Amino acid sequence: MKTIIQIGANVGNDDFSKMLSEMEEKAKVFLIEPNSALTSLLQINYSQISKKHDILIFNIGIVPNQAEECYLYLDYLDTSGCSSILKRKTLPRI
Repeated sequence: MKTIIQIGANVGNDDFSKMLSEMEEKAKVFLIEPNSALTSLLQINYSQISKKHDILIFNIGIVPNQAEECYLYLDYLDTSGCSSILKRKTLPRI
């Protein structure tokens, strides 16, 4: 199963969601959107796609801060009972 991450998912009515709806292989999809006002619309727009793929929506922001290191760290428990962790350091501004 593929794992796909979209940072800045907005409301989910875009080419990315169209690509997922056309994709045959089941995927685990992380949708990251910091604007909490968009979360309910994002859930609605992905309701049909979530019947085919495992959709996980996170209301968090990933913003580099020059004073501190910034990490994307997600920890979830999937349906098989296995924990999965993704940890990636953000790239510095150029």
